[in-house]
Amino acid sequence: QGLSYKAHHDGAVAQLDPLRDLVYRVHPIPPSLREYLFDFGGLPREAELQYIRSMAVAQLPSADAGVRAVIARMLQKAMSFVRDAEGDHSAVSLRDVHRAMKLALWFQKFGASGKPREVDPRTGRVAPRHPLSAPVVLGLAHVFYFRLPSGELRGDLMRQLRLEAGSGPDEASDPGFEWIKPVGVMEKIVLSTQKGLCSRLVVEEGVAMNAALMENLYVALVCICNKVPVFVVGKPGSSKTLMMQVLASNLQGPQSPSPFWRKFPAVYVFSYQCSPLSTAIGIKHQYEIACNYQKKAQR
Repeated sequence: QGLSYKAHHDGAVAQLDPLRDLVYRVHPIPPSLREYLFDFGGLPREAELQYIRSMAVAQLPSADAGVRAVIARMLQKAMSFVRDAEGDHSAVSLRDVHRAMKLALWFQKFGASGKPREVDPRTGRVAPRHPLSAPVVLGLAHVFYFRLPSGELRGDLMRQLRLEAGSGPDEASDPGFEWIKPVGVMEKIVLSTQKGLCSRLVVEEGVAMNAALMENLYVALVCICNKVPVFVVGKPGSSKTLMMQVLASNLQGPQSPSPFWRKFPAVYVFSYQCSPLSTAIGIKHQYEIACNYQKKAQR
């Protein structure tokens, strides 16, 4: 605990320090060190978009210019929305762009298409659908959508992304992305993929696959398969521990109870129960144990 002291103000009764129960205190940086502080700021919007375009060229070399333009605009819009929602410019970075594209390619590899093709009532023909359209929506949702705490913010994000799915003012576009613009289509893509993966998980009798558990399972499962770090934060009873139990019992490599999961890697859980006495050294030690186990298991 922090130091306790008594404050006296103009002969008033002594008061206990309101910060006495804190584990540690953060003091202002000394004036002598302020000259060593540098604010590097952030990239201007145009420069950031150029970086995103370059990353799209590198990670999606087979896609044409119109497809990459749509994806770049959607990525930048998602980053801008999260920054505004969280009030912090550093809340997202180009690392999130890389993760979103990486996950989009993973979803494409596993054949994510969103929903059955439908006839466009305006033309009477089946609407064209680019093979990357649904995977891009799923990649964006995984990196930006699920981190938002409320349904209202999530709905606002999807509305912003729909505006970017069409043609830009000065760039090419692709008609294969037009089918995701109607209201609710992106949400259906995410929900149908989420239900499809979770329906293959074997759960114990009496366990209800509610919305919270399904979302936790889906997000953690995709992150595990792609080795993407994830923090699942929630109140007690929001299915965090149950999520790990379900995943550990299903992802057992060739010994998985469902044939579908036997082609996926096995998961072994290394738990660490935090407490007021936890230290960075203890957490690092547990992490190193897990890394050593993985190295030996790959031999």
